[in-house]
This record gives sequence, structure tokens and C-alpha cells, in this order.
Amino acid sequence: MIRISVGICIIFSHIYFGQSTVLNSIHHNRLMVNALDKIDKTVLDNSDYEGSPFLEDKFLPSKILGEDGIHLLRYNVYQDEIVLKKNEDYFKVPKELVEFHFDNRYVVLLINDKYYIKVSDKINEYSVVKKETVRFIAAKASENGYGQATKARFVSTKPDYFLHDANTGKLIPFKKSDLEENFSAKKEKISTISRKNKLKTDEDYKKFLQELMN
Repeated sequence: MIRISVGICIIFSHIYFGQSTVLNSIHHNRLMVNALDKIDKTVLDNSDYEGSPFLEDKFLPSKILGEDGIHLLRYNVYQDEIVLKKNEDYFKVPKELVEFHFDNRYVVLLINDKYYIKVSDKINEYSVVKKETVRFIAAKASENGYGQATKARFVSTKPDYFLHDANTGKLIPFKKSDLEENFSAKKEKISTISRKNKLKTDEDYKKFLQELMN
């Protein structure tokens, strides 16, 4: 079990691709001659851990802004990477493409070289986005033959929410002090909204933005 844990840690603490190939079907304008990184299938199909580093348990038919057609995509939250499946091969999508529509379920946006989930539409150039996170917990061997050994596992954690300024690219945390600093003319309104909106769900954050921009 210890050997398995070490192997998994190595896989997920370093870049997990080693082979490159040219994928001509993605981004005719900029990436036709670029080599995309091919991912080892055993990494995606590994059964030595519980949970998943991915947002979804399968590849979803998706649209990419600026691309033609439908692509099978999956978002690796732990590595903050989008993986493309073509035939039986997997590829890491380079961080040059900025908007991904996953089967009309959700939209992933590239902001400041990191991926965020779109929560709301823009109001006055501001929108709500959230950063999903996954924590890796290493396997634990049974001590002295007693007790139960545990497998390595991935655990989803609470996402962080931000206001995104489309003009500047700035991400503003949903903390009262940060909001008041960035919207100094609306301090009283922020206090009023904060007292009645406890910000627990996506809908709460969307309502907060609507009231703030009203």
C-alpha cells in the first residue's frame, strides 16, 4: 500500500504527461501545428485511489469558444487542467483557449491562467465565478498490522467565490472588506445585502451581484 501511495503522489504532484503528438482537429487558427501533450491512459483509469480529481465522472460533449464542432472534455480540478478525448487517446488542452461549454451543464472560463466555473451572467461587466478545489489524501498503511489501512483518495472541498471584473480581469473575493474596498461608494448597500444574504448557494451569490449592481 505504501508503494502504491508513493506512486500516486508522484503521478499527481508532477506533470502527468510524457508523450506529445499533433492534434489537427483543435484550433485551426492557432494550434494546428502545435504539439498537444498526450496523457497516459493509466493516469485517468487509475483504480488505486478513491474519489476523483475530476469535476465529472465522465467526458462530456462540449463546445470550445473559437472552435468548430463538439469535443469530449473533462475538467481535472486537482491539476486545474482540461482533458480532451479523441478516439481512445487523451490530451491536455493548452491554456490558450478561454471558454468551454460542458454539455450545457456549466461553463469553464480561463481567468489569469486558472480555470473557474461561471456562476452568473455579466452585469455592468461584473460576473460571479467560483474556483472548485480537490484535496488529495495519501494512503495510510495499517500500523503494526493493527487497524485498517486506507486507500489514497481525492476529496472535494468548498469552492471559493469571486466577483470577476471583465474589464481588468480582477477577481474580488466575497469578503465584506474586499467588496467595500472595491466598491467604496456602495459600502452601506454591501452591509445591508450581507446582513440578509448568507451566501450559501450559487443562487445566493447571483442575487448578491444583482442587488449590488442595482
